[in-house]
Amino acid sequence: MDSKAKKGVALLSVLLAVVLVLGAASLALAEPAAKQEQVEVLTEALDYSLAENWSLFAEGGAEKPADVFWIAPLVDTRSYANSIDLNDKLKARFDAALLAQRGIYEGACRIYSPYYRQVSLNGYLLEGGEAEQAQKNAYLDVSAAFRYYLDHENGGRPIVLAGFSQGSQMCIELLKEYFGGDGAQARALRERLVTVFAIGFSETDEALSAYPQIVPASGEGENGTVVMFDCEDGTVSGSIFIPRGKKGISINPLNWKTDSARADKSLNKGAVINGETIPALCGCYIDESRGSLIVTDVSAEQYKNPLPQLFENGSFHTFCHMFFFNNLKENLELRVNNYTQKADGSAAPLDIAYLLALQGLREKLPALGKIGDTVCELSALLLPALCAFLYIAVDKRFGRIALLNFGASELANLFAKNTACVPRPYLRDARIVPVKTSASYSMPSGHAMYATSILGSIAAWQHRGKKWLAIVCIALIVLVGFIRNFVGAHTPQDVAVSMLLTVFIMLAVTRLCLHLEKHPEKTELFLGIGAAVGLAVLLYANLKRYPVDPTGSTGLTEGGIVKAKAEVFASFGKWMGLLLAIFMDRRFIRYEINKAASARFAWGALGAALFAAANLIVSKLKVPGPAGMAIWFAVYILALALIPMAAQRLAKKRK
Repeated sequence: MDSKAKKGVALLSVLLAVVLVLGAASLALAEPAAKQEQVEVLTEALDYSLAENWSLFAEGGAEKPADVFWIAPLVDTRSYANSIDLNDKLKARFDAALLAQRGIYEGACRIYSPYYRQVSLNGYLLEGGEAEQAQKNAYLDVSAAFRYYLDHENGGRPIVLAGFSQGSQMCIELLKEYFGGDGAQARALRERLVTVFAIGFSETDEALSAYPQIVPASGEGENGTVVMFDCEDGTVSGSIFIPRGKKGISINPLNWKTDSARADKSLNKGAVINGETIPALCGCYIDESRGSLIVTDVSAEQYKNPLPQLFENGSFHTFCHMFFFNNLKENLELRVNNYTQKADGSAAPLDIAYLLALQGLREKLPALGKIGDTVCELSALLLPALCAFLYIAVDKRFGRIALLNFGASELANLFAKNTACVPRPYLRDARIVPVKTSASYSMPSGHAMYATSILGSIAAWQHRGKKWLAIVCIALIVLVGFIRNFVGAHTPQDVAVSMLLTVFIMLAVTRLCLHLEKHPEKTELFLGIGAAVGLAVLLYANLKRYPVDPTGSTGLTEGGIVKAKAEVFASFGKWMGLLLAIFMDRRFIRYEINKAASARFAWGALGAALFAAANLIVSKLKVPGPAGMAIWFAVYILALALIPMAAQRLAKKRK
């Protein structure tokens, strides 16, 4: 190879080496840009003492009757996960989104709306831990803004929480964090909560089951509840708020019902689209299977879905507040007016005003509420056990009458309760915060029935002998009834109806027992009639249609219906066990109480212990209805037939 060729090869080699080096450098420089971004973990919230972090702050003035803490919807379509850079352009998009909905709130509320590092459009497409972190980042700011508002601005004023889409999600998170539990602040916030407008959003029963403070709206004007719905055209199978196979919770903003009844577009008082008001634009109804709000009289071609990344075609998500703008505005004003009228107590019904007065005392002395609740629970646990003890160890005749009074009164009480379907007082008025909630109906009071039927039987038994005991029993009946009011579980009329109904049942049962003592040959006939009546109550309670309400505000939740039926099963088991024990005693046992105090008291204590154990097992462990019925039936036979039989045989052997 000549010298020129060698030089050419050397030059080519150098050029090739340079190209390789530059290529490697380019790849090295390009690698970070190609690497997938990570969600930034935010640990410090924005400083909401700065005006620059609020889109609207005290807008409208203190003369407005309530405050609205209003959270903006999704406006960031570019950031990787969160709006880390809240620049002027992004803030302008926040402002524009709020302006489109402002007319719903400004008539009744002073407005507070923070900027926050929200989840971006891309953030909603993330999965797993990244999606969860993006939500946490957004809520970090929202929670800090709400805390600042509470500490520096609220001053005890009524509160409306409001949002749309992502803003509605954040409202639900605020309810979870600030409005639950027994703390003084949480109770005060629940009392001040006018309503929550979580528009363009829906949640499921399962998701809310752990948060009793989140009560979906069930009517037009109640306070303390959440108005939520997400709009579709009926062809959508799943969305980010109501996944496929799930059923969301909604209320119809035209007729303010939670069933599937269709609301005609004539009820629509005005949609507002791009600033133009359109009366009677559309009607709607709630889909029975998905729970979404199906909008009629408009099409997906007319109102196209601008977020195909998140919602299927047929979703009207972005138009939820627009389609029903004037109805929402009018309804918010109604809820605020209802709250302000109730706040001074002038418009509150007398029973609610009475419970609120008791609640004020209970909040000053919170230990009294816990003591009262404990007294009621102990009465339900121990009074039936006392009946068993009296039957085995003290006076068989009286014990039998007391047990019959108790059993018949319990069946009558549950029949009346599941017929009248009266909601608990704290579901009628959100300002009432009970010591303990219940899934069952309110009228009549079960605890008042326990006290009246058993302590009333003792009072009637001893009114000519130990009068002091009769007076104590009557005083305890009144005390238990008062406590049920004091702890916020029942209204005065719930207690009064329970006591009157129980007294009527006691008079009837006592007269029947006296009649059968004169005509013992009729005993089996009336035992059979009693069994038939018990079976009729059981069938009625399990076959009747209950006013189902997923919120429990006007009826029972699905879980509440199961509990109502289970209670009747348990009562039927007690009743049938008692009737069979009476039959067995009459035909085979003929129990006579042992004169030896130690023996009869020991057997009586054993029977009472069985009653108490069954009560704990069935009620506290939430044993299903048929299983609870079997347990109680077995306990009654064991305590009232087999124990007396064993005691009597052992006594005869010793003789």
